[in-house]
Amino acid sequence: MDPGGSLCGNSGLYMSDSLTESKSNPHGGTVEGSHWVEFQFDKNYRLGEMWIWNYAGRAAEYDWRMCGFRDVTIQYSKTGGERPEEWQTVFEGEIPMAESPAPDFLAEVSLIVDFQGAEAKFVVITAADAPGHNWVRSEDAYVDAAENAGLSEVRFYLSQEAPPKQ
Repeated sequence: MDPGGSLCGNSGLYMSDSLTESKSNPHGGTVEGSHWVEFQFDKNYRLGEMWIWNYAGRAAEYDWRMCGFRDVTIQYSKTGGERPEEWQTVFEGEIPMAESPAPDFLAEVSLIVDFQGAEAKFVVITAADAPGHNWVRSEDAYVDAAENAGLSEVRFYLSQEAPPKQ
């Protein structure tokens, strides 16, 4: 995958879309979590910015924006190996809840992470274990929404290219 454009294409990325393997930590990075997404590029690239649009689905009976990722750790690696020294943390904190529900959510990016030209082939976004993995509060729980977490779109820009004006 070439990081020069949109990876999710406004189609959404949801917990059930995560890839799993049979090892103790089913994804790269050093942070364990039940909700995560791993990006693997075709080679190492010098990354500039990563733009994240948090989950912004909406139904008449529920505001699914609350299922967006919340407390996350974002790590990158040149090798994708299992040793902690092969991974660097570029961000730890909250991804803000999407300001607007679909289809208007792309107007405001939720988070911009600056990789400052770091070289990477793998990038992993791992949400904290419940209850910090999404924005659902116990009084908001609808069906099994408290178990879900997702993102709407993620874009990577290489260090030499300028992202569009926000």
